[in-house]
Amino acid sequence: MPVCPSSAELRKQVWLGLKEEGRIVDHPVFPGRVGPAARRIEDAADVEDVVELLRLNYDRVVARHGPPAEVGA
Repeated sequence: MPVCPSSAELRKQVWLGLKEEGRIVDHPVFPGRVGPAARRIEDAADVEDVVELLRLNYDRVVARHGPPAEVGA
C-alpha cells in the first residue's frame, strides 16, 4: 500500500496531546508550528486513526459553529 500523508489544522492543546501520543508529527510545510499536523498512512490501522483525527477536528468545529447548512436550503 502506498504511503500517503494526511494533514489537518488542530487546536494547540489537542495538537500538543496528539503529538505527545505520537499520533501526529509537524506538518512538513510548517515545521515547528503548533496547529498544522501530519500523519503518515501506511496501513488500514493508520487509515482508521486518520479518520478518528478528522472526526475529532470536525466535531470540534461543529460544537463551535453548529452543523453545516444543507445544500440548497
